Amino acid sequence: KGAQGGKRLLLVSGVHGDELNPIRVVQRVFADLDATKLSGSVIGIVGPSRPGVEHVTRMWPMSNLGLNLINPNRTWPGNEAGNTVERHSWLIMNRLIKGNADIGVDIHTGGNGIDFALFAFANWKDTEAQQIARLFPIDQILLEPGFDGTLEYALVRAGIPAITLELGGPRSFDDKMVAAGTEGVRNLLSHYKMLDRPLG
Repeated sequence: KGAQGGKRLLLVSGVHGDELNPIRVVQRVFADLDATKLSGSVIGIVGPSRPGVEHVTRMWPMSNLGLNLINPNRTWPGNEAGNTVERHSWLIMNRLIKGNADIGVDIHTGGNGIDFALFAFANWKDTEAQQIARLFPIDQILLEPGFDGTLEYALVRAGIPAITLELGGPRSFDDKMVAAGTEGVRNLLSHYKMLDRPLG
């Protein structure tokens, strides 16, 4: 929380437990933040899929008369009376995010065997989400109608402009991808007058 009021930025990484570049981006952003110079606040969620992080998998393993593997990025905004991962998503959305975030970035990578380029998903009807995407040094912006169950779409439907940022592949750190994600977040902080620094 900054010394002055301002925008409230949400950064989420590790919705899939094998996505390391996003976690490093949030760590770097927070390592550089100085609350005395910050206007507004930054919420960083690292590894909301704890079972996925612990097992280095994209899925949330759940035992229910056998093993079910659930994609945690298809469970948002969650369900208070749902299974373990649906309730977990509901708690994060309703007890942490809603009322505390004005804009959001959900940071991901490609899945196993997939090495994504630098790109972002942005809702085709949300002009502020598109502006957020343009502040990142990325190769492409995919304008999309929103995918049910994704955190990005749940945020947009809750009135929080947000994008899904994709940074390369899983299970390893890529310095170029981490640097691009970090620079984009810093650009957000500049654009929304949260920090007094020039745009990258």
